[in-house]
Amino acid sequence: MARVLAYVHVKGKESARSVRDMLSLERKRVPETKLRVYDLNLEMQLNRQWQPRRVIVTKDLVSFSFTGRDDQIDHIPLKEVDYVKPWRDGSSGRANKAAFAPSNSCIDSEHGFSLQIATCKTGHNGGRSYYIRFHTKEERDDLMSTLTRFVTSAKKRAAANTVFKKAQLKVRNLYESIPFQALMAALIAANFGCTIVETQFIEQMTNEDGSDSDLGRNMNSLNLFFTVVFTAELAVNGFAHYLYPFIYNGWSILDAFVVAMSWVSVIDTSQSTGSIRVLRALRVIRLFGRVK
Repeated sequence: MARVLAYVHVKGKESARSVRDMLSLERKRVPETKLRVYDLNLEMQLNRQWQPRRVIVTKDLVSFSFTGRDDQIDHIPLKEVDYVKPWRDGSSGRANKAAFAPSNSCIDSEHGFSLQIATCKTGHNGGRSYYIRFHTKEERDDLMSTLTRFVTSAKKRAAANTVFKKAQLKVRNLYESIPFQALMAALIAANFGCTIVETQFIEQMTNEDGSDSDLGRNMNSLNLFFTVVFTAELAVNGFAHYLYPFIYNGWSILDAFVVAMSWVSVIDTSQSTGSIRVLRALRVIRLFGRVK
């Protein structure tokens, strides 16, 4: 029985060590040097005791690590900060949520020059408040002022990104809808038909003096119309699937190439008839690009 318990004890230690090793491998590093605005060795209150911590501030987050280490043990996304203010033990934290920097009367001499960073309940930190102690009042006030500006900027960037995502989702739903896809398929089919007509009546496209005939001018107008339409469709596709879903999609890249070549054939009229026909024939490939 003792051997069994000893085996379980050893295996338990090995499992715990394996878990710790796995967590250490997955632990993130602190932000790289070029992103750092502040890199300070301060004190952080944990379990009502002040403990030394390395505090790194960027324009997007506050990163915490052990002093002299590069492994990040915690971080605060600045877009999720409720408020930043001077702090003393026993102060009501949430009373001044709207104010970023209350008066210095909040300072308790027992805790030196301390700062409270309160996070929102729905964010990464779950509403936790962080308490940091500085060496001097000037050091604390300087970082508090900077954090105030960074928090405001981070919130604005997050709001703008949310608006972009919402607009992108609406455009994507429109682009992938059956009516839109049916319309584009009909236009591609019509473009395919025009290409066949142009090929069959290539000799009637120009007059004897080399100028465009009525049929030639009409076909050129149709080619310009389809090129504009497919360019607009490509722009909608690019916005709806910006960025990596678009550039890593082979059909999207093919569409972009065909549209670019179509514009070349429309703009550069000095090319030979054969070259123009080859460039315009590439539009037909877009029909196969639409088939899924």
